[in-house]
Amino acid sequence: VIEEEKLQENCAVVGDYFFKQLASIDSPLIGDIRGKGLMIGIEFIDEDGKPLATDRVSNIFEGVK
Repeated sequence: VIEEEKLQENCAVVGDYFFKQLASIDSPLIGDIRGKGLMIGIEFIDEDGKPLATDRVSNIFEGVK
């Protein structure tokens, strides 16, 4: 199934597109975006460039559900 439906190839294409879209977001809250395929991580930072507090990150995720 993985080979027949070219799942790995599709994952790479969709992941690349998703990564580029995330990288185009100009936000002072985004410190770094990294990953491979669909395994993508976003580092959220505060005004001082330090990692954003867990409760503030949770609020972001609640807002996008």
